Amino acid sequence: MKGNLEGTGYSEGNYGTITLNITEQKDRLFSGQLSVTGTNDSGSSRQFAAALSNDGKSFTIVEYDGGYDFGTIVSKDAIELMYVNDNHPVAIFIDSLKRTP
Repeated sequence: MKGNLEGTGYSEGNYGTITLNITEQKDRLFSGQLSVTGTNDSGSSRQFAAALSNDGKSFTIVEYDGGYDFGTIVSKDAIELMYVNDNHPVAIFIDSLKRTP
């Protein structure tokens, strides 16, 4: 994961595991839970709502606790997420996720 956090600046590294669990979908709208498990076994879980673009190549997630994710579908088993938070501390991060069996 690469990113920039207000007050900290640029950072890059392995901050744990991100799990995107879609629990409901109707047409191009879907919702679920985004979980982050840190390298020190700490973690957080956020509910979200999302929409898939008309061309099916990208999507936007709104996290209920704040922040947005802009996603690109890279392949059948991979996506890239760009997380943006415009509240303090301002943050932007980029990460790649791969489907696990």
